[in-house]
Amino acid sequence: MSTYLGIDVGTTAVKALVADAGGRVLSQSGMEYGYRQPRPRWAEQDAEDWWRCLKQVIGQAVCELPEPPVAVALSTQGDTMVPVDAASRPLLPARFWMDGRTGAQVERMLGELPQEVWRQVTGASLAEYDAAATVVWWADEEPEVFAEAARFCLVQDFLVGRMTGRYLVDASNASRTGLYDLEQRDWSERLLAVAGVGRERLSETAESGTPVGTLTAGAAAELGLPQSTLVVLGAHDQTAGAVGCGAVSPGTVMLATGTAWVVLGAADKLHIDLRGRLQTYCHATSGGIAILGAYAGGSLLRWARDNLSQLAAADAADYADMVSEAEAAESSGHSALVFLPYFYGTGPPLGQREASGAIIGLALQHTRGDVYLALLRGVAAQTAAVLGAVEEVGYQVDEVRMIGGGAQSDYWAQLVADAHGDTVKLPAVSEAAAFGAAMLAAVGAGDIGSAHDVAELVTVRGEKAPREGICASGPEWQERYAEALGETWGKMAAYRGWRQ
Repeated sequence: MSTYLGIDVGTTAVKALVADAGGRVLSQSGMEYGYRQPRPRWAEQDAEDWWRCLKQVIGQAVCELPEPPVAVALSTQGDTMVPVDAASRPLLPARFWMDGRTGAQVERMLGELPQEVWRQVTGASLAEYDAAATVVWWADEEPEVFAEAARFCLVQDFLVGRMTGRYLVDASNASRTGLYDLEQRDWSERLLAVAGVGRERLSETAESGTPVGTLTAGAAAELGLPQSTLVVLGAHDQTAGAVGCGAVSPGTVMLATGTAWVVLGAADKLHIDLRGRLQTYCHATSGGIAILGAYAGGSLLRWARDNLSQLAAADAADYADMVSEAEAAESSGHSALVFLPYFYGTGPPLGQREASGAIIGLALQHTRGDVYLALLRGVAAQTAAVLGAVEEVGYQVDEVRMIGGGAQSDYWAQLVADAHGDTVKLPAVSEAAAFGAAMLAAVGAGDIGSAHDVAELVTVRGEKAPREGICASGPEWQERYAEALGETWGKMAAYRGWRQ
């Protein structure tokens, strides 16, 4: 029986999963790693940590298998970039998606091409975390390194290159850089010129599921795998997760609930948001498109745990008691609190960078459980708002599939269904990104036809239908809500002297 290895290289952890062509998960492993913030707004990682963790989790995942996997693919965090020399050695720490040091470079690039052009060509606004801005920052601030760099790599092509000696990056990762033409599905010469980098210093692009080659002798020895192991192009972690939960056809939307919550809809045509609230980029399906909106989610529950609960800060995984308190508070008869989950701006659909969070309506009868309930409802209401923004750009939401940490709470899933006003399905897969990568490895090996066939292997453990009259938030309500918040934040910005 052939098996396939999927590896998810995330922001703070690397996870490995082995599955067969029937979608049966045989083993899993994981390892955390860190990042550093040497200055305000900087966020960096050591690219060698990716490789060290890769070796560790592969060893753990395959050690008890009767036969090694025949193919491997990677799910990787997006936007992160590292310059490497001719021997593929990192020349600087990788600058990753939480980094915001490139404000001056973005402003200058927008002076050459207005934001409308970036949105039309790339499907998203040019932002400080984009790899395009990273390259320009290196040219400005590290000119010697910029000149020496043989290649500028994302996480995926850095690791694939080290595994095979061939540098290839999939369309979903490439299309998040700010340098990629969505319609042509290739690097944009126009945008490359603005960034001052030639395509010869970037990796070749191809669709997810494309075979790259087998392991080099050195990589096979380091990873503990046969040299015959096929390396297949995986995908950006969110699109890999969409493959892993079956969100690959138009109308099917993944709701990934981790530190951030992400709404991702699969499409077969471009749905570009010219207002810049949403991102449109390539899906992990051949020729497919993904439309994405991200916002604060699990990070807010962690904030509440660390600052409001009586749990020790080390109890990182124990959120069940908090959710139980929230559920009990629903029937307390206390007036409902309003929680605005905008601890670092709003994201879609409002796009207010100066927005901040708030708990509104507090009275002496309110308890900690009421606050928890308001938080859970606030994130659920934000989910409904983002789904509404997705529909505003012409996308029809037929089905929502909720995965990740938040989906482990049936009650939070119920609140999402209440706010959305439609049924939310709960796939059984626990590590959707790593599973999606494993299934893309099987596609590349020729043992599964396409990413669309993976959807047939995904099982749903349950679903939540909306309760009548609970937290309804239709389009009219969302419009009034947005108007009220816009007025409030406008006054707050004037009061604090913020730039609008």
